[in-house]
Amino acid sequence: MGSDWDPWDDGAEEAELVRARQVACAGWAAIFTICVGVVLCVAAVVLVVLVGLFLLVRGQ
Repeated sequence: MGSDWDPWDDGAEEAELVRARQVACAGWAAIFTICVGVVLCVAAVVLVVLVGLFLLVRGQ
């Protein structure tokens, strides 16, 4: 009576928890990838603007 062993438990609950962790991890990886992409795009735009301003000032 005091046993926690359940013959009907096939590990589905643990498998569901593992799957939920994998999905959460993939979600965070996607968010991180998008943020890095946005930062790189902003850095590229700033670099282009700075080079353009430098060339404009140098040309005068």
